[in-house]
Amino acid sequence: MRALASAESAEGFSGTVRSRFIDTVRVKGRRFPTRVLEIVAPGDPAAEVKLGGAEAYRSTFEAYERRDFGAASEAFARMELGGDSAAGTLRARCEAWLASGAPDGFDGAMLIHEK
Repeated sequence: MRALASAESAEGFSGTVRSRFIDTVRVKGRRFPTRVLEIVAPGDPAAEVKLGGAEAYRSTFEAYERRDFGAASEAFARMELGGDSAAGTLRARCEAWLASGAPDGFDGAMLIHEK
């Protein structure tokens, strides 16, 4: 199970909450993209992978945003092999864009049709 929160919501959490960036989405009814964070719970067996690789994940996401899908797919695949399931989702997205081409105006944010 994965707990997600918008970066905006996470700012209001009290105490120490460990999280990492995993995606940017466009939500129906919102003007600007929303940054999505994964909350890393105490005792999460994958916490080291998630938090230790957060900077590399963010860097790879930036390549994805630049439409460098080949390089991003390879890097996300390595992260996925290391146990990062979110990276697997992004790897699959990169491969889909490599096969079909990204739409005009692509900025990395996935469109979510339902709240």
